Amino acid sequence: MTITITTSFSDLEGDINNLLLSSSSKATHSHVLIDYDGTLITNDSLFALLYQSFLSFPLKFTCIWISSLTKTFSSPISIAKFKQLLKYSLTKTAYSVSSEKVRRDFMLSNHSKFKRHFLSKAIQELHDNGFVILIVTNNYTDLVKLVFEKHPYHVIGLELEPYSPLFDFPKKSQRIRSTFGGQVLNPVLAITDSPRDLDMLNMIPNKKISKDIRTSLLYRLQPPMIN
Repeated sequence: MTITITTSFSDLEGDINNLLLSSSSKATHSHVLIDYDGTLITNDSLFALLYQSFLSFPLKFTCIWISSLTKTFSSPISIAKFKQLLKYSLTKTAYSVSSEKVRRDFMLSNHSKFKRHFLSKAIQELHDNGFVILIVTNNYTDLVKLVFEKHPYHVIGLELEPYSPLFDFPKKSQRIRSTFGGQVLNPVLAITDSPRDLDMLNMIPNKKISKDIRTSLLYRLQPPMIN
């Protein structure tokens, strides 16, 4: 399904700087929501890891994957759920043929090679000024956490266990609210590369969705409060 949204071109880096300047005191409990693959980095780290795992152990990877898929695929499911199952089974296979050290080294190397430097610097500055950084991803939490072990960011992704072929991956907004339970959320900025993250963008109280003029990233920024 193609999702079309109306945007206006803006300057993401400039808007983040303005957000920092407008926070006269520490922005405690203000949340910044940011996608990982395609946003904080320019590639898809999960696809890259799966590809690398296959190249390293092609025969072993194929045999384990087919066995895993056969065991899990036990009843008719929709195309959408089959894609979810495919993603899950390939990731489980990659875990089977690699150690945590190998996965950590790969994710760190991939992040270093493909990160958007201005955005990595910006979220660090936002954190230093009291904003709560949420890395919200459709990648798996355990993998993305390997990248941010030395950073005090929250990683909200998908879980490998437990899994059922009938399980629907919750939308990002649902996962964010579930993670924080009954706590009051104050999202002031959301950034993504995909219109499919509209539910996350809609958590920001602003009708305007902007598109960064340099990177084409989509973002929504809470309007400044008028005294």
